[in-house]
Amino acid sequence: MSTPKKKKNEHAYSKDVPMITKATAPAKAILLGEHFVVYGTGAILCAVQKYTSVSVEARSTGVRVSSRYGCDEFASGDDPKNASRHHRPILQIANDLGRGADVTIDSEIPPGVGLGSSSACCVAGAGAMLNQNGQDVEDLALRAEKSVFDGVSGADTAACLRGGLIEFGARGARSFEHAGVSLVVALTGREHSTAETVAAVRQNKERDEDAFGAVCEQVGGLIGDARSALDASDLVSLGAHMSQNQKFLTDIGVSDPTIDRIVAAAQRTSYGAKLTGAGAGGCVIALVDDSNAAKTLGSVEDAGATAFRVETDCDGLRIS
Repeated sequence: MSTPKKKKNEHAYSKDVPMITKATAPAKAILLGEHFVVYGTGAILCAVQKYTSVSVEARSTGVRVSSRYGCDEFASGDDPKNASRHHRPILQIANDLGRGADVTIDSEIPPGVGLGSSSACCVAGAGAMLNQNGQDVEDLALRAEKSVFDGVSGADTAACLRGGLIEFGARGARSFEHAGVSLVVALTGREHSTAETVAAVRQNKERDEDAFGAVCEQVGGLIGDARSALDASDLVSLGAHMSQNQKFLTDIGVSDPTIDRIVAAAQRTSYGAKLTGAGAGGCVIALVDDSNAAKTLGSVEDAGATAFRVETDCDGLRIS
């Protein structure tokens, strides 16, 4: 007898897992490779100590989502496109699992700045509803994130789930055996639109495929060199590669005068600095240690940024 084919959007997740639980996922920063990663260069990311928590309580039908963006109520099976982009991933997860839920999202991750607030929410939401960690969570969270940003690579999801430092490429994520890095995060004061900047990069690529391909090849080389620098705990070399990556991001048009000003200030006192995430606003990261963190915080604040220091989160998704 032949095996019945699955219907569209039918998934094999169990419906028997209790849903009175809380999950917490960290933010992420991209040390090298944003934008270029979707064109095959790979990327190096780290999870950092800012967090989003999602609490889930089972209900018989319907989905209610409460967050900093308000409270929305949906019927079971409602089209996620009917939800705001902030609550759409949670509705997508609930629909995939065929469950009703009361969901509360609490986040200390600044939204729209490149620190993975959406990815952390998707990972924490999937972890809470499944009440587990692992590949099922990663698959479910990535599907949820794609309900908002169709072209995502999966790198941010992997970092928020796994924690620590990871290299992301065509074969998925590989974790570094490394104690982690310390970063100064400098906020430009402007949220960005990931969808708009991703579309702009795609247009840049289509205008001159050869030139864009040449930049991708150079970024791919940077990824390999940065991996070696991390393995050797060589902050000077790693920081230089991050600063070089910033030049390539400027070349494809995702930097701007505010970012350039803050990057220049950070590079004077840190090991290296660049934008992180989509660009066109958002934030800058600078690689530091105890010898230069305070000076770098002062430099970027003098350049007009709001700044804080973060360390690598080594645990990733937590279930409680």
